[in-house]
Amino acid sequence: MLEIESAVNNHPDELVKAFYQAMMAFIYGDQGDMAKAIVCYNNALAFYESTKQYRKMAITRNNLADSYLVLGNYEQALAEINKALTLHAEHQFDNIGVIYSTAGEIEIKLKNYDKALSYFNEAMALSKTTVSNQGAINPEWNLFIAAAWLGKNEFVKAKTYIDVGKNQVYNDKGFAFKYYLTLVSYFKAIQQFDSALVYNEKALALSREIDAQQSAEAIEIVKLNEGYETENKLLRQQIERKEFEQKLYVIIVLLSVLSVGFLVYAIVIKRRDYKLLKIQNEEIATQSEELRSLTDELAAQGEALQQSNIILEAKVNERTASLREKNAQLTEYAFFNAHKLRSPIATLLGLKQLLHFSKSDEERQQIVDKIFLTTEKFDEVVKESQKILENFDDEKTS
Repeated sequence: MLEIESAVNNHPDELVKAFYQAMMAFIYGDQGDMAKAIVCYNNALAFYESTKQYRKMAITRNNLADSYLVLGNYEQALAEINKALTLHAEHQFDNIGVIYSTAGEIEIKLKNYDKALSYFNEAMALSKTTVSNQGAINPEWNLFIAAAWLGKNEFVKAKTYIDVGKNQVYNDKGFAFKYYLTLVSYFKAIQQFDSALVYNEKALALSREIDAQQSAEAIEIVKLNEGYETENKLLRQQIERKEFEQKLYVIIVLLSVLSVGFLVYAIVIKRRDYKLLKIQNEEIATQSEELRSLTDELAAQGEALQQSNIILEAKVNERTASLREKNAQLTEYAFFNAHKLRSPIATLLGLKQLLHFSKSDEERQQIVDKIFLTTEKFDEVVKESQKILENFDDEKTS
């Protein structure tokens, strides 16, 4: 690699140097050394600027923004993507929707969902498509648009864009994985945790399958890379024997660099996807546990509510029986007052009238005697009424 770097640095073509720096940025990014990756991208920008390759500058700015996005430095990512958008505004590149899609991803991270939707509209317009029921020309854009609508709590619109990508699930496992994760976010947002758990398990199973497949592909790429390295050694041995073909040597080495570069780029992409899948597997496992806990908690709450309903129903039945018994007692007491208690009172009122109209002392004496008898009966009735009330009190205390 040092020999290649020396050859590239001595090459007169600035575009070759820029490509080499961009390739090294991918390698450093795969190794997790984002500081060196960003330095390489900035070096590539310097080479492109000297050749006035504005489109390549815009794409490199986009890659810088994507690197900062991976680091979680959203403010710096936003600054870089704004520079890329400025270059596009000044030079009007064709088919440059990827810059707007990256801008949309950044705005989603910053929770500026309206701006994110606006950028994805621009991305689809520049990709010769429109916002419609057909969705975006890039299926993943539909998932980003759905995420923006979820952020705005527009669940129906979010589900529409999620459903657009349903057919793509059977053709692309990587897309299917992101599709399932988007469904997990959707069902969690609408609090359908059982459905979220189902798609979370699907995503976990698919990520494991992709992980195994990519490991096999990475082995094949490494074998191809070893083959190219062997060929490079043979070429260098032949070139050393032919010093007069120095120019041809440089050309062959550069061609080899390009070949190895493409292979390295493929390995970088596979390794980066592998690392992302590993992180996502851990996140999915954590989400599965959270969803199981929520499901168990909801089941426990449902059982507690059912027990509470049974207890309340028993109390209501007990209270109803008590009220019926009291109503019967009140009915009995009302009947007693209406008949037995009323009878001596009516007799006394009649004797009062007779006493008023009596003419002789003998008649008055007879009426007075009857009044005494009626009074005694009234006293007995009152005592009987008191016993009924005492029985009511005894039953109430018991």
